[in-house]
Amino acid sequence: MTRSSLLLVLGLTLMPMLAWADAEGLPCVVDGNTIAIGGHRSLGRCNGGVMVRLFGIDAPDLAQTCLDPQNREWRCGLAAAANLLELIKRRNVVCKGNSQDAQGRLVATCQVGALDVNRELVRQGWATASSRESTMYSLVEGEARNAGRGIWQSRFDAPAEWRRQHAK
Repeated sequence: MTRSSLLLVLGLTLMPMLAWADAEGLPCVVDGNTIAIGGHRSLGRCNGGVMVRLFGIDAPDLAQTCLDPQNREWRCGLAAAANLLELIKRRNVVCKGNSQDAQGRLVATCQVGALDVNRELVRQGWATASSRESTMYSLVEGEARNAGRGIWQSRFDAPAEWRRQHAK
């Protein structure tokens, strides 16, 4: 094999890995911790674009409910997604990632300007820190929990546990 052929094969092999390293553009919110960069909303769903799961956090699933202090259910999963939308709507989002999850989504830290979107969702209490991925948001989660912000004003199952219990 010639040197140029080897470089071509190596380049084609590495290209898929490089293709999901970063994403930038206008987002479409899928749920409380997933966006589609360059996606568009149609029939209530995000279509197209680069699917990005926010690194180091976990938000309630869209269908997940929480219990307020009076034991009333409220749609905390929808509220988490709505708050993500409020943070990023009509703004350019820059996502830096280096891995993919089991669904093929880019796992990334995303920013709007200087704002770390992942951190802000945890700070506002709309996502929990995902300690299985990182401890970088653990202190911020503790602050949100102690202040009773977002989902911390309620009783709820951890999002990953809720998904396990409601797996289809």
